[in-house]
Amino acid sequence: MADDFQRFERDVHDRLAPTYRDRFEPVTALAVEGLLEAAGVREGVRHGDLAAGSGVVALGALAKGASVDAYDLSPGMLAILEGRAPAIHAVAASVDRLPVADGHYDTLTMGFGIGHLPAPEAAVAEALRVLKPGGRIALSWWADRDENRVNGLFVDLIEELALTAPPERLPPGPPIFRFADRKALVCLLEDAGFTDVCLETLAFRHVVPAAVDWWAIGRGAFARVSAILDAQSAQAQERIRTLFLERAETYRDGDGIAIPIRFHVVSGSAPRSED
Repeated sequence: MADDFQRFERDVHDRLAPTYRDRFEPVTALAVEGLLEAAGVREGVRHGDLAAGSGVVALGALAKGASVDAYDLSPGMLAILEGRAPAIHAVAASVDRLPVADGHYDTLTMGFGIGHLPAPEAAVAEALRVLKPGGRIALSWWADRDENRVNGLFVDLIEELALTAPPERLPPGPPIFRFADRKALVCLLEDAGFTDVCLETLAFRHVVPAAVDWWAIGRGAFARVSAILDAQSAQAQERIRTLFLERAETYRDGDGIAIPIRFHVVSGSAPRSED
């Protein structure tokens, strides 16, 4: 079951890679500075970016002068990253099985990846393995859908209309909002053995010109949302789109649609021998 979901994630992100970069990366980029600061990324460190996607966090680490490796399952995502920054070593790998020795990295980041993983505990344990003692990791994930509306509005409609997709289109996966809970995110690191665990919640507004641009974000970037919508008839898709656009208009602010964005950044250190 976990393998099926992992293949789904790889394949759908391959397909969506260009639209993910163009439509959703401006949203995920809001977390870059918070992640890099929380992980302690600076000039000269050896840094690993996990579940790198199209590479916005890896690019930020490179700009700070780090030596950067980026890991993702999706060759399509990695191809985008390689085209943008050949200096970044892009590797197709599962983040719970990294092809490096123990204690290889000074710092690690994972931007909005942890909720996509069928085995997040294994990924965090692997992160601890590859960090040097005292090295630091920072992860981001979305707050609850009532506070983070960029994907929350889609999830509201899917649940309200009882939309589903057959398992061959969408295999069972992890709960999307498990790590919206601050305690769950902190415990994920603490239970793995990280120390000095800190969590910060950040809030922004992402403004798009029109409601249709918000719809395009979900259709072009959200793996599970796109799979569920694709499973509906053309007529049903148009009804869902019309309802979405009506509700999105309630977020209009002047000439644009101001989407509430809220997410958590949690960080922790690999214990030193004296800890």
